[in-house]
Amino acid sequence: MNNLSKPKANNVISLVEKIAEKQGNKFINLDATSFKEHMDKLVDNIYKDYDEWCDKANITHGRGKKKYVWKMGKKYVKVDMIDGQTSVWGFVVATHNDNKFKFGDILLAAGYNKPARNKARGNIFTEYNIRWTGPLYLI
Repeated sequence: MNNLSKPKANNVISLVEKIAEKQGNKFINLDATSFKEHMDKLVDNIYKDYDEWCDKANITHGRGKKKYVWKMGKKYVKVDMIDGQTSVWGFVVATHNDNKFKFGDILLAAGYNKPARNKARGNIFTEYNIRWTGPLYLI
């Protein structure tokens, strides 16, 4: 079902811990393994929504070619959608030192390397509403 490219667990865990250490963060009630698991679950839910959409739209051609990958940055995790070209699905806040958002908040993309910082669309540790095309817009 998935053409998912998941980062290796140890690499992600050490990268998350290094970023947290640089920012003076200690993971309180949350470790890097949990962060990776929740990111993988987010991507799995994106695939699930895409499959449901394909079923409703009766799409069979090229169905398994879409791929979602996530990459750690200093402040955000960027989720890319790859389908012959790369576009940004959205971002997840990867720091405890943000004065507006919580760790794990899902943000809409404002550009290829920049999230929209107006409002979170959910949090990977609690609940969220997404589509395979990206986090849902505000109403």
